[in-house]
Amino acid sequence: MVHDQRSALSAHIAGLLAAGRVVFTSAQAEEALGVGRGAFLDAAERLQRRKALISPRQGFYIAVPPQFASWGAPPPTWYIDALMRHERQPYYVGLLKAAELHGATHQAVMEFQVVAPKRLPKIKAGRNLIVFYYRKDLAAVAAGIEDRKTDTGTMKISSAALTALDLLRYPQAAGGFDNIATVLNDLAEKIDPAQLATLSVAAERPVVQRLGH
Repeated sequence: MVHDQRSALSAHIAGLLAAGRVVFTSAQAEEALGVGRGAFLDAAERLQRRKALISPRQGFYIAVPPQFASWGAPPPTWYIDALMRHERQPYYVGLLKAAELHGATHQAVMEFQVVAPKRLPKIKAGRNLIVFYYRKDLAAVAAGIEDRKTDTGTMKISSAALTALDLLRYPQAAGGFDNIATVLNDLAEKIDPAQLATLSVAAERPVVQRLGH
């Protein structure tokens, strides 16, 4: 019976992957499979031990496609939007990760950095580390949040202008001011001056002064 449940869940996950999806909730799987919570959790636990499934948050599951088996998880860009919807939190991918996505860093970023209006614990998903940075006033910088296409949908990222301001707001997350200066130099041509002026209104004075705006 347990083997049948695990096989049914495996088949369900295979169907999701075939449709270009890697995430699901426990409630969605229970409904799709017609099983109770206990039966689902037993099957999910066995697949997690086989490294075919991870659960970074309670009730939220990420399938591990075969091509990412050695990494232990697909890249966060594949599921960050779904994860934050599960957390019921607005967000944007920011700081050095956003700078990398804008083509403005010379080295791989070790953390997948996300800004959210709630203090959230780090997530270790395979080799990936998702780190959250707190910002209370996301609505105040909405003009600097963009949609970026991913392999599985879209995600929110900071614009070049907002990324520049955030790097100076969170220097501890950006490798210090020497590294920030290098990144800003690469980012400069992509910054919209008008948007930078608008976003600077919501930035703390020291941040604006550091940028020389």
